[in-house]
Amino acid sequence: QAGTPEQPYYTNSSQLPVGFTDDPFDALERQEALQTKYTGGTVLHLYMGERLSSGTACRELVKRSLTRFRLPYITVTPTFSICPQHGYLAGEHPFCPKCDEERLAEKRRRQQLQAA
Repeated sequence: QAGTPEQPYYTNSSQLPVGFTDDPFDALERQEALQTKYTGGTVLHLYMGERLSSGTACRELVKRSLTRFRLPYITVTPTFSICPQHGYLAGEHPFCPKCDEERLAEKRRRQQLQAA
């Protein structure tokens, strides 16, 4: 069920709601009992807040996940953004923090020149 207590509805999915937890092991624990009942076509997406520190860290996360839990398939999906000027940005950003900082610095410079 999804929606609200006042207006619930069924979906075609049994995934946790987006943003439900930042802890991949919490998500694995909560989904294990349900996901293992499927006979196929199921995957648990572990949405990470940003990229993992290394390939080794990713390998260890996958190894621990598949060793400790019985889920048949998982994905490790880092969240990132791309700025046309600055490229890769760790995490989700509707606007580039580097561009915003540059714009704010330029605005402060103009205000200081006008005040002088």
